[in-house]
Order: sequence, then structure tokens, then C-alpha cells
Amino acid sequence: MSSTLARRRRIHREPILAIAPEAGYAFTGRTGRPRLSGHARPSPAVVLEDGRPLPGPGNALHDDIRHGGAGRFSFWHDHVYFAASDNSDPRTNGRTYEIAFPVGSAYATALRVRDAVRVSRVTGGTAPAGPVAGGYDADLLLRTWRRLGVELTPGATVLDFGCGGGERVQQLRRQGVQAFGCDLALPAQAAGDLGAAIAAGVVRPIGQAPYRLPFDDRSCDVVFSITVLEHVMDYDAALAEIARVLKPDGLSVHVFPARWKPIETHAFVPFASVWQSYWWLYLWALAGVRNEFQAGCSARAVAATNARFLREETNYLTQRQLRRVARRYFGECRFAEEALFKPDRYARFQQAGPLQRLWRRWVSEMSVRVLVLRHPGK
Repeated sequence: MSSTLARRRRIHREPILAIAPEAGYAFTGRTGRPRLSGHARPSPAVVLEDGRPLPGPGNALHDDIRHGGAGRFSFWHDHVYFAASDNSDPRTNGRTYEIAFPVGSAYATALRVRDAVRVSRVTGGTAPAGPVAGGYDADLLLRTWRRLGVELTPGATVLDFGCGGGERVQQLRRQGVQAFGCDLALPAQAAGDLGAAIAAGVVRPIGQAPYRLPFDDRSCDVVFSITVLEHVMDYDAALAEIARVLKPDGLSVHVFPARWKPIETHAFVPFASVWQSYWWLYLWALAGVRNEFQAGCSARAVAATNARFLREETNYLTQRQLRRVARRYFGECRFAEEALFKPDRYARFQQAGPLQRLWRRWVSEMSVRVLVLRHPGK
């Protein structure tokens, strides 16, 4: 792994966030970079301990990390599982832990630009960075919902729509929330925590023929998603199912990238959520812009891949389009980006008076959207 890194022109490093014990010698931390996940292919990333790569092996089985430790690690969706080199507690052993992955020089520049405008400027460092939710922990979710008027009562059922590896579901359940998850892309033979959650019915596959969420009518108090709606190609089918499983007066909250976000979340090409022509994408590929899995690919291959992905797997609607389809199924439809603000900015926002609407609209168009839907209650 380290020799692979050495062949690259530049190594991008970031701290591991929210390190927490998992089981045995294993600890988990948030990367906010689901594209580094090794669930579909070996991850190119490594874990650094005081600036030096852990001995590994990387892409290790989670059970091996738990029982063997000794510097093994694995990137899984938007988290990393790892053990310290001496199996000590990485939170208290006095060492620093980072992730490192190879990037081209132009891509490193694109990362710096993206980091300058990413949603963490609004949310205080807890926003997603990637096609699948990363960075939204249980505490942030609960705080966001409270600001929207939701106080979960004992026994309330919460559904993570598009839950990925189910990390948020597990976090919520550890806080006493009766949380479940569902996703279209669950692996056929999942292992570790995800496998156990699927076996217990906590995480369930979404039916595709016909499209159907695997929950009963009026069974959920809250349905939420993180960086999922920009991938929904049939909003009518998805929102109709969400409305079906919500209880009367239930709330649905969806956080996803804005339509005019300066750096598109998946391709890292400026304004590629709107400008998706091959030649626009090719221009930036020629300049060296790549995502984590495109290092070494030709500009033509990168542009063709991005064009297909953006055309077939993303769907950035305008606010007007979102409102029009949502109102077919929900009694209330509004945008509430301020619910994500860190406390001091949220307090200022509450006192902003006539500027509230203008500021919210700027965030909603250029950074992140928070779509709030309430069941009509009948």
C-alpha cells in the first residue's frame, strides 16, 4: 500500500474524526469520504499513526481488526475501522491518526477549492463530502430535528432512507432510538456490523419490482436521508413510498447538495451538477481533475465516466421542481437550511429578520439543501 502511495504525485492527508470504540481492538472513525470505501474494490487509502502508515494489512476483515488488531485497518463507506499499532486506545495514547490517499496535483488544488466552499462552513465541520452520507452523526441529526420541532418519544420509529453501511442507524440505536435503514445497494453477502443488522431486520433492502420500501403503512415517525435525493431518478415513486410509511403528521427530512454548488460533490468539476456536457467535463479532466478512483485514467475516459454518471445517476432539481412533486404527497413542503447551522450562527440567523429568507436561499442554491416534508395527517 505504501509503495502505491509513493508512486503518486501527491498525498492528501486528513484527520480521522469522531474516533469511537467498536469491538475488541477495533475503533471506528469518520472519514466523510465514501469513495475511499473498500466494499466494492480495494481502497487506495491508508491510515497514518503519527504520520507513519499503520502496518496493516489494509482492507482487512473487520473481525480480524477486532481480534488481531496490530495496525490492521479497513475503509468502509464513510468510516474507517482500524486498530492502533500496539492495540492501545487511539483516543488516549497521545498519537495522531489521519487518513492518506493519492491524488494528482491538479486534483489536490480542486480539493482545496472544494474545502473552501464545502458545507462545513455552514454546519461547523459536520457536513457530508461524497455521494453517500458522511459526517452526520446521531447528535447532529437529533439537534437538527429538534430545531424542526421533532422531539422523539420513547418507541418512536426512525428510518434512514438510503442508509449505505448503516452507521447512522447504529449510532441512533446506541442512543436509544428505534432506528432502521433501507437501501437499494446492499451487498448480497454482507459481513460484520452490516451483516448483523441485515440479519436482524434493522437494515432492509428496498424492493425494485415494484419499487417499495420494506416497511408497513404508517409505521415511521421520521424518515430522513443524507446525500441521497440527488441520486433519485423517479421522485414520484420515492416520495410516494415515503409518504406511505410515514405516520399521520410524521416528518421527512432530506439533506443533499445544492444544485449550484460550486464544486460538484462526485466528479469535483465546477458546476457539473448543471453543466454536464462532455466537453465541459473533458476540459477539467485535461486540467487533471480526478476523483479518488480516477487517478491514472485518461482525460477522455474520465470525462466519459463522469458524463455517464452525472446523466444516469444524479438528478439535481430546482426548488420549484422539488416543491411541485413533493406537494403531490405531502401537506407541508419547505426548505430549512438553517436547521444545520452551528449554534452561534443559528442564533444570529434567528435574529436576522428580513435577511433570513435571502441567506437561506443562498445556502440552498450554492451549498446544501434541507428539504422538510410533513405528512398531511389524514
